[in-house]
Amino acid sequence: MAFLLVLVLLVLMAGRRSRGSGRGRHGVSKRTRTTEEASGSDPDYQESSSEESEEPIAQLDKGKGLAGESSHGGGSRTREGRSKQAAEVPPARRRLFASKSCIAERFVNFHDLIREVPDFGRLLQRAPIEPVGRVPAKAPFCVELIREFYMNGKVLAEDDETGTFIFETVVRQRRFPVTPYDIGEILGMHVDTSGLLYTSGGFQAATHLDIVLGAICKAGVYMTHGYIESKDLLPEYHLLSLVMSYNVQPTIDTKRIRRERLVLLYLLGHPEQARGLNINIPFLIWQRMIHVIQGATRRDLLSFPVLITRILQANGVDTSCDKYDVGFGPIDSVTWAKSVSTLKSFHQTKGPPPEASSPDGDSGAGVGDGDDDDEDTE
Repeated sequence: MAFLLVLVLLVLMAGRRSRGSGRGRHGVSKRTRTTEEASGSDPDYQESSSEESEEPIAQLDKGKGLAGESSHGGGSRTREGRSKQAAEVPPARRRLFASKSCIAERFVNFHDLIREVPDFGRLLQRAPIEPVGRVPAKAPFCVELIREFYMNGKVLAEDDETGTFIFETVVRQRRFPVTPYDIGEILGMHVDTSGLLYTSGGFQAATHLDIVLGAICKAGVYMTHGYIESKDLLPEYHLLSLVMSYNVQPTIDTKRIRRERLVLLYLLGHPEQARGLNINIPFLIWQRMIHVIQGATRRDLLSFPVLITRILQANGVDTSCDKYDVGFGPIDSVTWAKSVSTLKSFHQTKGPPPEASSPDGDSGAGVGDGDDDDEDTE
């Protein structure tokens, strides 16, 4: 009997030890899961923890990659790491942009010009570009800030909200993006980024050139040497070209109008012919900014300093400067009178056309490079 009691006690004690060890295994498993959750594999934890959000950036600074990064929070970290490198400018690029000059926008006295050329007013009903001319006459800007804006600019591969139409830059240690919509908001203009670029459409074919010339040029004008002179444009298109040459697609050579600019002038005045081509003004301005950012070996002028100053101010950048520069005076009836009188002998005083450097074939010469710009010829 005593033997049976001892045997029962031994069996009960063995059962307790087995249940205790089971609880221990479950406890270890639960603690392990908790540790794994705290290690950063959970995206929600990464977003809520400041330590976890800062650690990947430190790794990027040391040149280390991120292993096992989740897709939920990885995009923003990749964007931030890519943006951090935007301000790391190679010395050659820094020297290049330090030597570049600005070409500033000009105030356009549309009322004055329409009085001189009534057809210009009718053209503006089809080509609404008035907002780009609403800049103060000889508005001040800081050249060093404009150089920094372009020098530090970097085109991002893609953005969730705006697609590929975005670049980022750093000015006075403040980082911000720039999109066509930012430009449109400042100018008060509608933005449309859909459609093909106008230079990629059917109107770049030579078969359409006669249509273009017949619509925007004086009778009997033919293209020679790859360009026409601005005096050969109809007066209203001459004025439109002058405004575009400073405030939309800047070029120092306003007197030679090459094929791509002729096509753009035609499409602005005949928007029904665009047929899926993009001639949206804020989009064209944004594209020109991209062209300057990527033109690392070209002599492109630094465009839109007045607009860029407004972009800097909108993003909280201090735009104070020890020395300010200003552009040319307004485009008005005096400008128009000078242009008409001096262009009559333009073909007799000019030599062969300069080498083209911008997408539409315009000269990339800097201000003060020896050509007789609008300040003394228009």
